[in-house]
Amino acid sequence: MPADLPCTQNVTESFILEPSQEATFAAGSAQTVRVTMEVLANQAWSGHATVKTTGDLRATVSPSAFDIVGGTQNLAVTVDVPASQKPGVYTVNVIADNGSGKTAQASVSLTGTASLKKQFKAITSQKRIRIYGIHFDVDSAHIQPRSQPVIADIAQLMHDAPGLRFQVEGHTDSDGGAAYNLGLSQRRAQAVVDDLVAHHGIARARLVPKGFGLTKPVASNATAGGKALNRRVELLRL
Repeated sequence: MPADLPCTQNVTESFILEPSQEATFAAGSAQTVRVTMEVLANQAWSGHATVKTTGDLRATVSPSAFDIVGGTQNLAVTVDVPASQKPGVYTVNVIADNGSGKTAQASVSLTGTASLKKQFKAITSQKRIRIYGIHFDVDSAHIQPRSQPVIADIAQLMHDAPGLRFQVEGHTDSDGGAAYNLGLSQRRAQAVVDDLVAHHGIARARLVPKGFGLTKPVASNATAGGKALNRRVELLRL
C-alpha cells in the first residue's frame, strides 16, 4: 500500500479507494456533478468487487461491479443534484466491497452555492446570508484559493451598494472544543475581512469580524454532514 496514505482513508485487506473529492454546484437548477476515483488493489490480491453509494444525494458509480487482479480500476461517480437542492454542504459516500465483508470508502463533498444578491433580496427581513463557499485549511484561518469567486461576489455586492455594512461571522463544528473553536472562528472571520480589504478595496470600516465558534450550530454535530453545515461564514447586515 502507498506509504503516504492519508490517516482518514478507510482500507480493506485487499484494496483502497481514493481519492476523496470536492465539488460545487449552483443551487436552484438541476445538474449533474461528475468526479473520478480509483480502486487500487494489492498486487497479491484478486477477486470480485462491488461499489455502491450512500449519503445526501442520489449518485451512481460506473462500473459498479468488476473483477480485479492487482492493479487499478478507474471509477466514474455521477451525482444528480435536483433543482430543489438548497445551498449547503452535502456528502456522498462511495463504498467498495471486496466480497468478504471488508470495505474501503471515500467521499464526495459537494458545496451548493447561490447568488448572494438573490439571497440578500430574499431575506431582507432577517438581514442575514449564510455562505458555504468559503473554505479554509484544516485547523487554520488560511483561505483556500477556491474560495475567491465567493469572496469576489461579496465584494461586488458591497461595491454595488456602498451603504452596506456587514458583520462577518465565523462558525465551526464541535471538533476541538469550545475555547479553541471560538478563537479559530474569530481568526477566520478576520481573514475574510482582511481579504475583502486587501484584494477587493472594501473599506475596513464597513466590516466587523466576529467569531462564534461552535455556539450556533445549524445541524447536529453527530454526523459528518451536520458538521459540514456548521462550518460556515455568515454575513449580518448592520
